[in-house]
Amino acid sequence: MALLRRQLVSCLTGPRWLVIIAITIGVLVVQYRTAFRPVWVLPDINPNFFNYMLLFNYFGQGSVLYLMLLPFLAALAGGSVYAGERLSGRLPMLLARQSRATVLRLCLGSGFVAGGLGGSLPLMTSLVIAVIREPHMEFVDGVQRSSEYYPLITSDSWVYGLYCRNQILLLVLTLLYVFVLSGLCADLAVCASFFTRRRYLEVPIPFIVSYLVWVVSDVPGHAGWSFITFLELRVANAPNCVAGAALTLPVLALVVGGVYAWEAHRDVS
Repeated sequence: MALLRRQLVSCLTGPRWLVIIAITIGVLVVQYRTAFRPVWVLPDINPNFFNYMLLFNYFGQGSVLYLMLLPFLAALAGGSVYAGERLSGRLPMLLARQSRATVLRLCLGSGFVAGGLGGSLPLMTSLVIAVIREPHMEFVDGVQRSSEYYPLITSDSWVYGLYCRNQILLLVLTLLYVFVLSGLCADLAVCASFFTRRRYLEVPIPFIVSYLVWVVSDVPGHAGWSFITFLELRVANAPNCVAGAALTLPVLALVVGGVYAWEAHRDVS
C-alpha cells in the first residue's frame, strides 16, 4: 500500500497536471463560447444546470472536443506509472521486494485512479460551474417541436428514457462511467508502457486507439460504437449507442486484464 500511495501522490502532484488544467480551461472556453453565442435568439428553457455542463448542452462544441481528448488526459494523468518506475531506476528494487504481478497490479491501480481523475476533470469542473450558475433541475422536454425550441437531450437519444425518469441518477451514472472509462484508458497506456522504452510514448496510445475506433465505426447506419458518439448525450441517437456503451468498458477491462496476465506470466516463465 505504501507503493500505491507514493505512486498516487506522484501522479496527482506532477507537472503534467498543469497541462491537464490548461486543456480543461480550453475545452470549457470553447464550450461556453459556442453554447451561448448571441446568434442563438431562442427562448429560455426551463432552468436546469445540465444546460451548463459538457455532454448535455445542445449547442456547445466543447463536448466533442472533450471526448476526443479524454483518453489523452487520462493517460497524461496516470498512464506513465510503470514507465516512471522503470526510467527512474526504482523498478529492479521494487521487483526485489515484491513479485512482478504485485508491482503490475499496483501500477495499474494507481494509474486507474489518477487517470479517472484526470479524464473526468473537465466534466467535473463543468458540473461545479453549472451548479453555481444555475442551481435548478427542472425537466426540459426532448421533443423539438419548432426551430425556436431546443432541448437538453433530444427524445431519440439513448439516455432520454433515464433522463425522463431520474435526472440525478443519469448524472451520477454519467460521472461514474466517465471516471471508469478514463481510468481504463490510463491503464491501457500503462499496458502499452510494458512494451515501450522511450519516454512518453505510452501517453498517446489510448488517444490513437479511440480515434481509430471512432473513424472506423462512424459510418451511416452503424455509428455508435465509439464513446465519442454515445457519450455526447444531448444527441446520442446513433443505432449502436446502447451496444457501444454496454461493451466499451468490459472490452477495455478485458484488454487490460489480458495484457496484465500475459506480462505477469511472461515473468514467471
